[in-house]
Amino acid sequence: MAPLPPLLPVVTLRRVQRVALFHGWSILTVTGFFALLSVALWDIKSAFICLAICAAGVGEVRGANLLKAGQARGIDWLIRSPLCLLTVILLYVGWQVATFDSAQVKQLIDPALNSPDLKMQLEEFGLTQDAVVQWSKTTYLVAYGVVALISLLYLGCLSLYYRSHRRTVMAALGKPTAGG
Repeated sequence: MAPLPPLLPVVTLRRVQRVALFHGWSILTVTGFFALLSVALWDIKSAFICLAICAAGVGEVRGANLLKAGQARGIDWLIRSPLCLLTVILLYVGWQVATFDSAQVKQLIDPALNSPDLKMQLEEFGLTQDAVVQWSKTTYLVAYGVVALISLLYLGCLSLYYRSHRRTVMAALGKPTAGG
């Protein structure tokens, strides 16, 4: 069976634009909702984080719109936007990991651990309050590690996807590319 011919540059351009618009608007919609919710709950820190994430979504939508307008610099916006989002996520994960407070966890779980039924169950398993706090910390770190790894893989691959189509997009726009 003969291999399929490569897609026409204009088809690739349209696909890149669709991916960018879908991803950018998805980020804006979901994170915009959480930014508004954070403001409503007076959680200003989370609102600023959401706005930083929204900025990456705006960058991706802007890049797609620049390509639609025939401006080659749109592909640069598309390549950089996922990397900006990745930076925000990794900074947030690092901050969460660095500021984990075992004393706060102990304070939160202390009322539950004073329940006679739960105390009895924990004793059956040989668990102490400190063991539960340590388990909570381990779970917390693993969860944020998974978030960081998935973000790195997904957003890194998205940026590479845009980068791998740079020449084809430039050809569709009728622009010369560096090195050929």
